[in-house]
Amino acid sequence: MKAKERAVLNQLRRESRIPLTAIAKVTGIPVSTVFKKVKRFHEQGLVRHACLLDFDRLGFPLRVGVFLRASKKSEVKKALASLPCLNNFYQVSGAYDFYADMVFKDWHSYESLLDKLKSMEAVQSIRAHFIQPVRQEVFEV
Repeated sequence: MKAKERAVLNQLRRESRIPLTAIAKVTGIPVSTVFKKVKRFHEQGLVRHACLLDFDRLGFPLRVGVFLRASKKSEVKKALASLPCLNNFYQVSGAYDFYADMVFKDWHSYESLLDKLKSMEAVQSIRAHFIQPVRQEVFEV
């Protein structure tokens, strides 16, 4: 990837709604070139738009990261993927098979889900950690 393309992507990464003219001004790239690059990024699937939510303000102040080891991975994957509290879900390497980023309205909701997971025969072990984001979505190319 060329330096100019990285510069455009990094500007979009910092502020996805930034006007193309502002990207052109900051990067020194003509606005027509910025437009073509951004259009190509979308066509290639390099850029997609998402909405980052403030879970605290939405009434979900409890954020938990859950690592799980499973004897029947497909069964656990299917069960977790359907949970309404699931924000992100990853298959991981190492001591655990999955990592689930979950949000909860209260302690009771969290404990209730934890009890449900513990009762699943396919779940071998669980390790849960409370999460407080420090920095998010800051990687630059």
